[in-house]
Amino acid sequence: MIFKKFFIVVISLFIFNPVFALDKDLGVSKRFNMHMYKQDEQTICNLYSSPITQSTPYRGKNVKLHITNRPQKNHRHKLSINMGINVNTKKPILVMIDDKKYTFFAYKNFIFPYNKDEKRIIRDMRRARKLIIKIYDNNDKLITDEYSLYGLIQAISIIDRACR
Repeated sequence: MIFKKFFIVVISLFIFNPVFALDKDLGVSKRFNMHMYKQDEQTICNLYSSPITQSTPYRGKNVKLHITNRPQKNHRHKLSINMGINVNTKKPILVMIDDKKYTFFAYKNFIFPYNKDEKRIIRDMRRARKLIIKIYDNNDKLITDEYSLYGLIQAISIIDRACR
């Protein structure tokens, strides 16, 4: 009987604890996975996708495009892309969304849009079919990744509903 009560208490801690309740998978929309979790008492929702093609050998499983919502910080649709390697910041970082071209900046192995372009980039991504990234690594080797944007509209609406 004591064991049964102990078991019920332990299980209820996992079920009703907000930390465990907020770490959840929100599903898949074509090429995008959506996830919601809690970090430092803040709810974060993001979507991510892996490239459909890469021009270089395997750079790790962390090569991903992310769009993140952090409602407590009033951040919506923040775009970041993990390239899996340190990016050469002395060379241009070109991102093409269908026929539109944008320049990004790099910090270590991530690339980011400039703040002034971010809303326009997300809008263009919603209307586009593919996103192509052209960067140079620290050995001046050109790296090209291509992402499919199919399913992005639905994925964004799911993380928007989850993180208001």
